[in-house]
Amino acid sequence: MATEQFTKQCRICNAEKPRSEYWKNNSAPDGLDYRCKPCVRAAIRKHRNSEEWRQKRAEYQAKWSKTTKGRACSNRHRDRHREQHPYHHKAHLAVQVAIQNGTISQIAKQACADCGVRAEHYHHESYSPDQWLVVVPLCRKCHYVRHGWKARTI
Repeated sequence: MATEQFTKQCRICNAEKPRSEYWKNNSAPDGLDYRCKPCVRAAIRKHRNSEEWRQKRAEYQAKWSKTTKGRACSNRHRDRHREQHPYHHKAHLAVQVAIQNGTISQIAKQACADCGVRAEHYHHESYSPDQWLVVVPLCRKCHYVRHGWKARTI
């Protein structure tokens, strides 16, 4: 009777790790992937950061968003966000009305408050009703930084 191994060597990092550090793979002889979980995560991260994958993903999303299911999903997401953050939408509408009335100048005529390039977004520091028209013009990159969002390629 053969004794079962409690560790396995990763073929990528060559580290000896417990079997719990490997994903299942039913097609492998021992039933486990040849890469440890951290190596798999690193490979996925590298793949998703590649320009080729980003382009294919953007094309797929653009195509999918035009389908009936895609539009319905987008509408559900929008409605759920408006329910969770009712003042965000109202603040956005207040800014649109102010632009139409001439109270606030159009964003294309503004420079980013942080870096000086052409602004693309108005940023609300607060969504309280008395602060709806207090906005800061920002470029996309600086807007992402202000929100702490992951930077996207521009």
